[in-house]
Amino acid sequence: MGQSLSEEEIAKMWDAQHKDGAAKLCDTISDLKGFYVKTAQIISAREDLFPKQYTDALSCFSDNLDPMPVSMAKAVVAKELLMPGEKFDDMFLEFDDAPLGAASVAQVHRAVLSEKYGGPREVAVKIQRPSIESKLMGDIANLKAIAKQFQQAEALPLDYYTVFAELESQLVQEFDFVTEATNMDRIYTSLARSMDGSTRTELPLVIPRVVPGLVSKRVLVMDYLHGVPLSRAREEMGRKGIDPDGPEAKLFGRKLLNALTQVFGRNILETGFFHGKAYLLFLICLIIMELYSVPRITLIRAVVNHRTSRPASWKHFCFGRWQHWSDRFWSSETNLGARSRISLQSYDSLGRTRR
Repeated sequence: MGQSLSEEEIAKMWDAQHKDGAAKLCDTISDLKGFYVKTAQIISAREDLFPKQYTDALSCFSDNLDPMPVSMAKAVVAKELLMPGEKFDDMFLEFDDAPLGAASVAQVHRAVLSEKYGGPREVAVKIQRPSIESKLMGDIANLKAIAKQFQQAEALPLDYYTVFAELESQLVQEFDFVTEATNMDRIYTSLARSMDGSTRTELPLVIPRVVPGLVSKRVLVMDYLHGVPLSRAREEMGRKGIDPDGPEAKLFGRKLLNALTQVFGRNILETGFFHGKAYLLFLICLIIMELYSVPRITLIRAVVNHRTSRPASWKHFCFGRWQHWSDRFWSSETNLGARSRISLQSYDSLGRTRR
């Protein structure tokens, strides 16, 4: 009693508490699986809201979940895509046994299409886990039933029943890969043309194209693109001998920010149809360092979101002032930057800090 602790000692105590809590939460989610894995994915992607110990511990649920056996994956593909009398080898020359990644709803395998299907063409095959829809929706139904009992409780900070109901309506879309394929094409089309639709433009990022005819509700075949997730870009820079905190890396980051600002600015403010789950996991660097052109980034998922209104900053897009809007939007002096604890420095063409 009455003992005074230094800030360093307090930080160590919190670190130990967070690590212990994160480990227990990770073990619990591993046992429960289902919808709770989706919760882990959300937490791991929000370093601005949760302690780093939790986001680090739960990051494994984003793309490193227990995969289903390759025999089961092939069985799903055969049921969904093969014509009567066709064999699996008629469609694929190669199909990797180990998935590129496995998450709560689906896993992805690298494959090579046969000549019969336009090959040899390297593709990524996204395969939905059997019965996962009923499993996840059942979990949400249970959570809604529990939350409803406490809907009027004043001690709770918010109405969790409404939260789970909204998650339920949004999650339904993730089980339909035909909708996802349509969304990918729609976003590609909107970015491939000028704002008035009169001319074709160069995309500031790469969007994999869906292979026509090889899409069903539970299987989606698309272009395979070589790269590393943006969340691991710093590690890749280190392996290539690039200082992640050096001027080249900072200039790369600025060009990347400008590219993403263009894409999401147009989608949100112009069409109202945008990628609603743009975590670092879903952005892949195809070229880690490209100093004098926009970095090539691929958007590997397309999720519907609601139409938005056009705020005052829309005028900056109309006059082509992408750079000006980016500086204003991401500046640490803006309300958004202050609320999100964003502090990004601006760099000129030589990588020097602007004053």
